[in-house]
Amino acid sequence: MIAGLLLGIIGDRKLAREAQVNLAIRWFAGYGFYENTPDHSSLTKIRTRWGEELFRKVFLRVLEDCKKAGLLDKGTVHIDSTLIRANVSMESVVTNYIEDVATENEADRAPVGKPERVCTTDPDATLARKSDKEKYEPCYKAHIAVDDPPRRAG
Repeated sequence: MIAGLLLGIIGDRKLAREAQVNLAIRWFAGYGFYENTPDHSSLTKIRTRWGEELFRKVFLRVLEDCKKAGLLDKGTVHIDSTLIRANVSMESVVTNYIEDVATENEADRAPVGKPERVCTTDPDATLARKSDKEKYEPCYKAHIAVDDPPRRAG
């Protein structure tokens, strides 16, 4: 619930899905990479069993304890991204059409959708370019986040 508060996620189902894939939430809640996270219904059951008033008191108390322990602050997170050239040749990039859809729907023999260029040797690489003046190349998109905590007085 604290992760939901910090990330602006109010739905139990959405929070449970995010907890499955977000390493920061897993670490914060004490779950390992391969451990199953609780089902969304766990939060609903706890709130129902405890009642709204008790749940609110406990949640606010835990939140206050996290603040006192320095786990929550109003620091800034700087986020940036860049393209990293994939180590594949341009010959491995081919054009795929959605042939299965056209075959499945014989009446619609016209091409379906735009062709997608994919790299056959590394499907995780996508064609991208940094500017209009550069050519498309197989790349990875790297996103980096750096925590910048507020400066403490004294």
